Amino acid sequence: GMDILCCCLARGLTVVALDFSGSGRSEGEYVSLGYFEKQDLETVVSHLKNDEGVSAVAAWGHSMGAATALFHAAQHSPSTPTDPPPLPNAEEPKEDLSLAGIVVDSTFTDLETLAHELVKDGKLLPMFVPSVVVGGALRMIRGTVQKKAGFDIKALSPIKGAPKCTTPMLIGHGRNDEFIPLHHGQAVYDKYGGPKEANWFDGDHNSLRPSAFLNAGAKFLCEAMAVP
Repeated sequence: GMDILCCCLARGLTVVALDFSGSGRSEGEYVSLGYFEKQDLETVVSHLKNDEGVSAVAAWGHSMGAATALFHAAQHSPSTPTDPPPLPNAEEPKEDLSLAGIVVDSTFTDLETLAHELVKDGKLLPMFVPSVVVGGALRMIRGTVQKKAGFDIKALSPIKGAPKCTTPMLIGHGRNDEFIPLHHGQAVYDKYGGPKEANWFDGDHNSLRPSAFLNAGAKFLCEAMAVP
């Protein structure tokens, strides 16, 4: 939002605001909670990295945007000194779409876990629903989504790719978040393989973020991108 924009601009960062396909002013029939959105992010990162006026690229995402940043980091982490050199007859190296850093605000661990929790806690339905019923419903939804939208909801698991990430990460989460509880953020932080910082703050899923977190995020991105 504007609060993130103001914090980043005040530190000399240039900000690109992205509406994923199917969201905001972008065209598209479906949102996929990060599955196809990571392709949108790849397109934007590629465009920016091919701009001579851009020195480094990082991402700041909330909720679905946070999951998308994690999916991207798992697929496009920076190389490390321990990575083996390419073979002499190797294929043309792929475009470097790695990010200098990511700020991850209120991500979920995986969709199936979150769905079970929301039903169990009465957030989606005003009655108790046995876990086996929730599992059956998710299997039906899985088939429908695969048929209509072309992706598997079981693939919506940012935590699975977290251990192989090497992109520096600052993760934030509201202590009073009842939609995606704090333990999701904590679990991703615990599993994350790259340099990481955590910032837990007072607030819920969509409340205004405290200035301390916003300033920490902007400072983190400046350091990650080596902005003086």
